[in-house]
Amino acid sequence: MMFGKDGAGTFRFCAIDIEDFFGDFSDAGQTGLLPTVSVPRALCGLSELLQRNDTKDSLNAAAACCAGFIKTMATLSENETYLTQLMLSLLTGQNIPIRIVARKTLSYTRFLQSATLPQPPESPFCEPELEQLTRGDVPYFFRYPNSSQILMWTEPTRTKDVTEIMNAQFDFLQCRLVKNGQLQKRRFLNDLLQRGALQILRAYLTNAKQNSLGQFGDIIVKTMNGLIHLDTGRLKLSCKPMA
Repeated sequence: MMFGKDGAGTFRFCAIDIEDFFGDFSDAGQTGLLPTVSVPRALCGLSELLQRNDTKDSLNAAAACCAGFIKTMATLSENETYLTQLMLSLLTGQNIPIRIVARKTLSYTRFLQSATLPQPPESPFCEPELEQLTRGDVPYFFRYPNSSQILMWTEPTRTKDVTEIMNAQFDFLQCRLVKNGQLQKRRFLNDLLQRGALQILRAYLTNAKQNSLGQFGDIIVKTMNGLIHLDTGRLKLSCKPMA
């Protein structure tokens, strides 16, 4: 997924699981792309970009990513009818499983690596996750388009219903993609737009210098008196850097 170009014309890319687009998120951090309290900076999807980011160009990088994010969200919103029809044409029948991204694969990898330490950390995972990890699999869950039931594979052709356990562990999984032949509405699109832009700014500008300016197209990002400001003409946001 391309988030945009910086002031030098360099493309800013980020890998993203297509399954994330099927979630009804109110917070972009729930996708695992951006750092949050539960997804540390080193484990989020943007970790590689953030680690390579040149602090001298952090404002331009933040502006480029915000531009790509805001334009993507606007395009999705403006073309909602067409995209809904397209998705429904692809999600006919009950034989198309949609993967559920409960956690990022790297979080499982880091936990397994830490298991060899003299004092390994306590497992944060639920029973269905541990069952799959124990047999050497990356935990994998899925549902069908018009069902809220959450399933996992126990054998190549056999599944197990883990809905109750997974819903207790992850509150954002309680939804279905299609109901009564209609694609479910994105309840939090406006929240996602504003919060996502704020999280991108905070991710890039944690140690932002005061009274600095970065710009990408019609996106202006500046830091002043310890605050970060974003201005697109229509959208104006201010926030504090992450501690």
